[in-house]
Formats: sequence, structure tokens, C-alpha cells
Amino acid sequence: FDAPPLGQNPFAAEPGAFDAPPLGHAPLRGPTASAPLRGVGGDREPRNLTEIERETWRRHVEDLRRGLEGDADAPAAAYAFGGVFSCEMYGSSEQRDQHDELYTEYVLRCRWGRSVDATRPWLVGRRFSEFAALDASLRGAYPSLTFPALPSSYVLFPLDPAVVEEREAGLGAYLGALLRDLPELLKTRHVDEFLQVSARIREVH
Repeated sequence: FDAPPLGQNPFAAEPGAFDAPPLGHAPLRGPTASAPLRGVGGDREPRNLTEIERETWRRHVEDLRRGLEGDADAPAAAYAFGGVFSCEMYGSSEQRDQHDELYTEYVLRCRWGRSVDATRPWLVGRRFSEFAALDASLRGAYPSLTFPALPSSYVLFPLDPAVVEEREAGLGAYLGALLRDLPELLKTRHVDEFLQVSARIREVH
């Protein structure tokens, strides 16, 4: 499952840092709301792991393989940036803006590595409005492409737990469809900056 070499891509991102605001520390909602797992490298099962860590590592590898095969039930995955990239919805948390107003941050867990068994994770937190801005910018830049639909932006109570849960599922499905159906968009500035891919790769390599 080593990534094949990438050819010249017309969507290639320009070089430069893509610094994004730090993720807040409010508790995440949902059953997956645990601390991100440390990355493991190598081309086979790493040593010196606990049984729980070993099982988690195996599950990540299997999920990546399924994602690369197009399994809609696995985290969306694609060959990109000279390796393997995947992304899935991780949870949500309440944050406060500069005016001390509450808002919901939807948290994504991304992974990248040279191969499926050598990936490292990071988290990215984005507001619903940032997803909407990403969608609008992509549609404006590539009007000939067909994009998945975002959840509705017209809600009366955006902090209501039922609304948050529905949006969390919808945004996860949107991003998964985007990466599965249009993986070339990963190398655009729009998606690269949104998911902090280039910046994170530079940090770990």
C-alpha cells in the first residue's frame, strides 16, 4: 500500500505556510471524543505497544485500506502529498468567539503518512460558516464540477444538541464525499488550508 508517485497536478497548491487557529480545549461530544493517538511509523506493526494501542493501530490501518478502496463506511482516504491522507468527523465542541458568544466547532481528525501503516494524526476545528465558505469558494473556482450538498444553514437554534448532531453527521458526509469523489481538490489551496495538510506535514517531516 505504498503510495504511487504523483504526477503534475493542475490543482497543485502553491508553497507557503497554512497556519490555522489552534483547536480549543472544550470537551468533545460523541463516543470518539478521546485524545488523538500518537502516530506510529514503519512498514509493519510497531513494537512496544500496549494491547489497546496495537488494536487501535491495526484498526487505523484497516480503515485506511478500506477508505482507499472507496468504502463509504470507512474514513475517506486518498493518495495525496506523496503519501496517504484520510479525514473523518471526530466530534464537536462549544467555543466562545471574541465577543464571548458561544458557537459550535466541528472537529475533524486527519491522518497522513508515506504509507497506510505509517500515518500521524492531527485535529482541525472549523465552524459551520467555515465549511460553507469552503464550499462556496470551491464552487466558484471550479464551476464545472459537481459538489456534494452541505447541510442546511437555515436553523433557528444552531447550538441545540439535535441540530449539532445533525450537522456533525452532514458535514462529515459532505467532506467524505468531497474527498472520495474529487480527491484532486486536496491539492487546492482551499482544501489544503482548510485541513492544514501541508502545514502539518512540514511539522512532522
